[in-house]
Amino acid sequence: MTTPHRSTQLAHGLIVAALLLGACLRLFNLGNVGERTPDEKTYTAQAAALLGEGLPGLRRMAAEYVKDNDYRYLPPPNRIGYTAPVAGLMAATGRSDALIGAWVSCLASIAGLALIAAIGVRFFGPWVGALAALLLATFPPDLVIARRAWSDAMVSLLTCILLYCALSLARRATSWRPALAFLAAGSVFAMTKETSVIVSGLCLVWILASQRRSAIPLAAATVVAGILSLAFVAWAIGGAAILWDIQSRIGSFHRVNPYAIDYQSGPAWWLLKSFWIASPWTLALALAGLVAAPFFDAWRDRRAVIALAGFVVVMLAIPLALPAWLNLRYSSLAFGPLCLMAAAALYQGLRMLQARLPAATVTAPAILAGVGIAAAGLGDYRYFNRWFVATQTADLSVRMLFATAGDEKDLPPPGASPPQPTRVDQSRALAADALNRSLAHYQQGRFDEAIDAARGALALRPDYAEAHNNLAAAYASKGMWDEAIRAAEEALRLQPDFQLARNNLAWARGEKAKGGGR
Repeated sequence: MTTPHRSTQLAHGLIVAALLLGACLRLFNLGNVGERTPDEKTYTAQAAALLGEGLPGLRRMAAEYVKDNDYRYLPPPNRIGYTAPVAGLMAATGRSDALIGAWVSCLASIAGLALIAAIGVRFFGPWVGALAALLLATFPPDLVIARRAWSDAMVSLLTCILLYCALSLARRATSWRPALAFLAAGSVFAMTKETSVIVSGLCLVWILASQRRSAIPLAAATVVAGILSLAFVAWAIGGAAILWDIQSRIGSFHRVNPYAIDYQSGPAWWLLKSFWIASPWTLALALAGLVAAPFFDAWRDRRAVIALAGFVVVMLAIPLALPAWLNLRYSSLAFGPLCLMAAAALYQGLRMLQARLPAATVTAPAILAGVGIAAAGLGDYRYFNRWFVATQTADLSVRMLFATAGDEKDLPPPGASPPQPTRVDQSRALAADALNRSLAHYQQGRFDEAIDAARGALALRPDYAEAHNNLAAAYASKGMWDEAIRAAEEALRLQPDFQLARNNLAWARGEKAKGGGR
C-alpha cells in the first residue's frame, strides 16, 4: 500500500509532468495558425500604435473607434492591460505581427495552468491539483486561446490570481501578501476586460462573507484601486467621455454584430453542448462536481470548494443570459475552475469507491482513473489538433464547434452573414497591417523599409493620415526635409488636429531652415 508521504510525492510528480506537458503543447502549437482573425489584427494594431506613437497613438485609435461604427464590432482600444504587454514584447523582440500577441497569450495560459495546480494543492489536496493540471493541460478551449492574439488567456490568468488570493483571504483577511496581489491583479484586470467587475465582485463577496468586518478595509481598497485603474485608462485613451462612450455602447453594438447573430446565437443550452463537443470527459466530471460539491467530505477547506462551485455556475450563467454571447471564449474565466471541479469530483469518487473495496483491490480504481484521464487527454488533443490546427477553425463560437461535430443543421443557412467577426473593409485592415510594419521598421531605424511600408498603406488607403505622418517621420530621419514637409502637410490636411504630424512638420521645417539634409 502506498504511504501518505509517497502518495503526496507521486501527486507532486504528476503536477510537474502536467505543467511540462501543458507548456510543450502550447509552445508547439503557437505558430500553427492560418489567417489571423480580425480581433487579433485589431489587438496587434493597437499594440503597434502604442509602441510606435505612445499615448497619442492610443488616443488616435480611441477617437477613430468612437467615430467609425464599423470598428465597434472589434475589440475596443481601452484594454491596455493586454495591449501594453504586447507592445512591450514588440519592443523587446523588434517584431510587430500578431505572433507577439500570441506569445503573451501562451505565457499567460501556462501561468494559469500553474496557478490552477497551486489552488488545487493548497485548498483541496495535492491529488486534486495534479488531476486538475492534467485536465487543463489538454483542454481544447484553453489550447485555442493560448495560440491566438486575444485577451482571453490574460483574462483567464487574472481570474486565477484573484481566485487564489480570495480563497487565501477568506481564511485570513489581514494577510498582506495575498491582499496586495489581489489589489494588483484586480487593477490590471480592470484595464483588460469589462468582466473584471463581476470577477472582483464575486471574490469580494466571498471574502466579506467569510471574514466580515476584518475584510472591510480590503473591500474599500479594492473599490479605490478599481476607480483609479479606470481613471488611468480614461486618461490614456483621451478622456472619461471616450471611455464612457465605448463602455456604454458595447452591448448595443454586440446585439447587431452580424457575426454574433449568425455564429453566437441560439438556445442557452448550446453553450453546454459546445463544452461537451470540446471535452465531454471534463464537462461530465465538472457537472458531477458542481452538483455534489456541498456533500464532499475530503477537503482541507470545505468552504473553498463551495465558493469555487458558485463561481463556475455564475461564469457559465452570464453567457447563457446574454443575447448572441454563446462563445466559449467568453467563458475562459471558468476554464481553470471547471477543470478543478472535474478533478474534485473524480478524486472524491475514487475515495468513495476505494473505501468500499477490499484492501487487495484498493489501487484498481486509481489505475483505471489514470488510464481514463490519459485517454481523455489524448482525445481532447486529437480534437484540438484536427479542428483548430489542421482544419483551422478560427473561433470557439457555438456554431463553429457544432460544425466540428458534424451538426450541419445548426449552421447558418445559405446567404447568412459570412463567418467574419467584422464588416470593416478588407483594404482598411491591410492598410493597418502595412502601417504597423512601417512603425516597426521606423522604431528599428530601418527608414527605407518604413517608407516602403507606409507607401504600401497609402496605396490601399490614400486618406490614411497616420501613414502620411509615418512617411514624414521616416523622410525626416533620412534628412529628406522637402518630402517630410509634404507628407506631414498632407497628414494635417486629412486630420487637422493631428498633433504628432504637427510636431513632425515643425521639426522638418526647422531642420530645413538650418540648411541640413537635402
